[in-house]
Amino acid sequence: MPDFAASVAARGKIHLAARAGTPIPPGWALDNAGLPTTDPVGGYKGYGLALMIEALSSVLGHGPFWAHMGGPLASDFSRPAQISHAFGALEVDAFIELGEFRARMDEMAREIKGVKRARGVVEIFLPGEIEWRCRDERLHAGIPVDAPTLHEWTDAAERFRVPLPAPLAPRA
Repeated sequence: MPDFAASVAARGKIHLAARAGTPIPPGWALDNAGLPTTDPVGGYKGYGLALMIEALSSVLGHGPFWAHMGGPLASDFSRPAQISHAFGALEVDAFIELGEFRARMDEMAREIKGVKRARGVVEIFLPGEIEWRCRDERLHAGIPVDAPTLHEWTDAAERFRVPLPAPLAPRA
């Protein structure tokens, strides 16, 4: 099951853009004044859902919330991240027969993907579909690693005397 971001883009994508020094697409973030920005260090989407998830995971779970988390999610690398989680499960066949549920889900997916698309839109994606395609591509072609990240990994491997996996090891 894919991870779910209650924002326009997952924080990891914004973090990668910040590390690479590249702008993010318009509409992904707001700056400190609440104005749209393409600066990855600078969303309204999903505010209510994000607040509910925060309440169920951090508050209910006695964990830190918002700026109290620290670590990479808060761009504070001086201390480890303290992240809480919430998990939920439903017994689908307590509500509907499993075969019927699957058939209805397939029908819903077909209808969503079949709606009239805006000009320039080639395909409508369901949540997680892009990530699954990326996964398949990466399993086939490998995972691209930018030079600064590879340099960090190489330094860490040398410092801790741990060999890098063969695909990442420098070629002699």
